[in-house]
Amino acid sequence: MPKNKKDSKIKERWGGISHLIPNNKRIIGIALKEHPVLMILMAIVTVASSIIPFLQSGIVAVIINKLVGDIAGANLFFPILILIGISVLPQLLGYIYSYFDKRTYLLMMNVFELMFAKKQSELEIKDLEDPSFQDTIERARENFYVMNNLLDGQFNFLRNIVGLVVASVVLITFSPMIFLVVFIGTIPSFWVETRYGTGEWSIWAAKSEERRRFSDLRRRFMFLSEIIELKIFQNANNFVNRMRRLLGDFEKEQTKNENTRLIGNLISFTISLISIGFAIFWAIKQVTIGSIEVGTMTFLLYAITNFNGSFSAFLLTIASQLKHSRYVTDILTVIDKVPQNTRTEYKKIDPDKTPMIVFENIWFKYPGTEEYVLKDFSLTIEPNERIAIVGVNGSGKTTLVKLLARFYQPTKGRILIDGIDLQDVAIDDWYEKLSILFQDYAVYNFPVKEGIALGNSKKGLNEDKVKNAAILSDSNIFIEKWKKQYEQMIGKEFTDGVEPSKGQAQKLALARSFYRNPKILILDEPTASVDAEAEAKIFEGLEALHREQTMILISHRFGTVRNADKICVIKDGIISELGTHEELLEERGTYARLFHKQAKGYK
Repeated sequence: MPKNKKDSKIKERWGGISHLIPNNKRIIGIALKEHPVLMILMAIVTVASSIIPFLQSGIVAVIINKLVGDIAGANLFFPILILIGISVLPQLLGYIYSYFDKRTYLLMMNVFELMFAKKQSELEIKDLEDPSFQDTIERARENFYVMNNLLDGQFNFLRNIVGLVVASVVLITFSPMIFLVVFIGTIPSFWVETRYGTGEWSIWAAKSEERRRFSDLRRRFMFLSEIIELKIFQNANNFVNRMRRLLGDFEKEQTKNENTRLIGNLISFTISLISIGFAIFWAIKQVTIGSIEVGTMTFLLYAITNFNGSFSAFLLTIASQLKHSRYVTDILTVIDKVPQNTRTEYKKIDPDKTPMIVFENIWFKYPGTEEYVLKDFSLTIEPNERIAIVGVNGSGKTTLVKLLARFYQPTKGRILIDGIDLQDVAIDDWYEKLSILFQDYAVYNFPVKEGIALGNSKKGLNEDKVKNAAILSDSNIFIEKWKKQYEQMIGKEFTDGVEPSKGQAQKLALARSFYRNPKILILDEPTASVDAEAEAKIFEGLEALHREQTMILISHRFGTVRNADKICVIKDGIISELGTHEELLEERGTYARLFHKQAKGYK
């Protein structure tokens, strides 16, 4: 193996160990904060269940010694009574621990799930669009359950350590040499598990993009519309074969790792067996030479086998924890992701006023790219103005909206809101003024009225406003035809749920934007999936909206933007034309050419 590759593997292995302790401290800290009494009770039960077997073995040794020494005069009543009492405790403690363990799993899973979900909602869009960070999120999502596994491992650690300490005291008391022999016999297991136990995470990490591809392919078999297309285009076998190849590659790497691990385990097992055999032979020998009694020998044998078992379990727990810790590191990386903008003090904007928006010499390129999407872009949007942004695909229209939504910061230049740099405005204050309907809109599997009211959930559900928003979006027509109308559940996977068409889903999303009643309404291709008649009715509704609101409309359909106060034509990241519909037609430029071309298509 080349030296740099070998060094990389060593760094990876010990890097996992360096993460184990802080990750464990973090998880147990969260658990103690959320449910301290439950954690303490579990620790007490764990310690008790580790000590009791030694008490049982010790009492049995006393009884055997009495029987072998003087069976006739032996007073065994109290030892036997104690033995009977202690013998039922492991089962009782097992029931209690199982109950606590289940409670912990359910409670902490809720804690971890909500913590992870909240953090994802707080992440910046540019982070969510970053491929490298997407890999980390994907691994975190797919292995989220290991948070509880790592927590459960803390109690396994405690159980094994208590067993090791008691067994070590017993062995060292009788013979330090035997303690050393048994200890050395368990070391190979640790080496094997730490060497190969983290291999699974390494394979997953190295193949994150392949796993993301697999998830994308698998998703095609989860939704009816996708399955229908697979059938019609006869691509089902194609996609299954792609999945098979990806799974095969992953399985090949896993199998190679597990085969090597098995060989190592068999070798370490053989070494451990030899050390245990030697220790047992020594203990029996001590009885034959009269150094110890028979009962004492049984106690010593129990300590030998328990030490071996506890130490092996301890090492296996470490190996398991190392593997789980790598996944937990991914999860904590997401949870600990700190936004670049950590400011706490911002300038105030008037919450009741529709502001002036000024794009001032904006240059922008996406992270990791060299090509500018917007180039020295300057535009003023007056309060309550209706402005349309048009242009061919890739001209920079949606990028402009992303900057206005503060998903990204301009590379150069600034956006001013009533003269204040947008970066100096608190994001929550800014979002209070905004409503944006992107081309990729969400479909919520809630009752219709709840889904529409999500446009402004802070102010609760107002049924009159829901119905008014539905009318403006032209969604009231099909809603009132549904069996339960505004109580109708969306989503076929739910009881009595319906699956809206793409056009219906877009109208519901549009209704959600209208329900918000923002100061600035941004619509990115809001009627891309609806028919011409419905589109005309929707824009009639938009025209009827009060004028104390700025509207920014992005559309490929030039007929829908003709009534805008101002039309901005973007070409290659710059403003090529700006004016009213009539003014741009007179210029006979790009807008006029595309408008007449589209109009000709409708004749």
